Amino acid sequence: MLGLALVLGGQAWGDIPSCPKTIKVAENPSAVPPGFTPFTNGNPPSADVSAVTTLELNSIQFSDGPPTEIGWIAPDNEDRGFEVWHFAPSTGKQIWVSCGYTDTKLILSAPLPAEIKSCRVTYDPRVQGYPATGMTCK
Repeated sequence: MLGLALVLGGQAWGDIPSCPKTIKVAENPSAVPPGFTPFTNGNPPSADVSAVTTLELNSIQFSDGPPTEIGWIAPDNEDRGFEVWHFAPSTGKQIWVSCGYTDTKLILSAPLPAEIKSCRVTYDPRVQGYPATGMTCK
């Protein structure tokens, strides 16, 4: 995972979690009904369902606490090419960043350092679905 070091007044805050641009994922069915054979949908389809696929970053979201608590935070400012969040975490909680990827329900999540008070996520408006392209925090 890539990390960013934020420097303010000559002091580094340390690594800020940053979403990987791609992740590798392998899909395998946990059970196959009798009479069926699993294939990976491709061009052409393949019987190798253990093949690893590289998936691209698609979305970046923030939550008040871990994603399991479903405390998703709406952006404060929205534009076609970016969104900005300002954070005020609930008492005893941390802000978490969650990275979503194309063609999977899998997300990667990590807590942000407490010193982070806002983040800006950029998007590519030229690509269908406006995928996330990066994040800067301060």
